[in-house]
Amino acid sequence: MLQDEVSDDPTQEEYQSALTAIVSAWNISLLPEDERSEALREQIKFDKNVPPEIRCEITQGIERLIGEKLARFPHDRRRVVSWKAKLEGDMLRVVAASADGPRHDTLEDVMRGLPRTMT
Repeated sequence: MLQDEVSDDPTQEEYQSALTAIVSAWNISLLPEDERSEALREQIKFDKNVPPEIRCEITQGIERLIGEKLARFPHDRRRVVSWKAKLEGDMLRVVAASADGPRHDTLEDVMRGLPRTMT
């Protein structure tokens, strides 16, 4: 999923930003469908300088990623709790950890694993 979200020659910052969006979408996808919009609104806190069209584009991008996660990994219910993208020479290393256990389908559980602000 990450490779599809970055440019042809991405920087580490671009990888990390795309990975954060993917993780947000992944964790929000664990919620019941009727709670996802609220979680997405709660998740994305835009700086006042971000134009409305950019806000809309980012929100639509995360909604698209939620759909992709559900289509590609419908039965994976693990919540991602930490993640990092790091370039090591020509190689990208992604390190992530997930929480196993009971279904993480409450807003509080999912929100705990999400970054609080995306810009």
